[in-house]
Amino acid sequence: MQHLDSTMTTLALIMVAAMAGCASNKSIEMLAPGIYALDCSGGAPTWAGCHSLADRACKGSDFEIQSQVSNEGSTGVGTNDWSTAGSQITRSMVVKCR
Repeated sequence: MQHLDSTMTTLALIMVAAMAGCASNKSIEMLAPGIYALDCSGGAPTWAGCHSLADRACKGSDFEIQSQVSNEGSTGVGTNDWSTAGSQITRSMVVKCR
């Protein structure tokens, strides 16, 4: 039961991180020792930015992806039309360093 609570808390933090801040801001936030929330939003069409942030957060050691969230595939996303709210791609990931 405690594992489920921890997982739900982690997912809630991901959603908050995905919705907050500037879409082009890249950030690393420690959730717990060895567990990091990564905001790797932006116009790049891949998750490579998140993997680079995970490498940096884990200081080059291996990591396990706990969860990842994106708005890719939604209508109007990725158009960089700033007149349309949410047009920038958002990506967030939680990783656990090994």
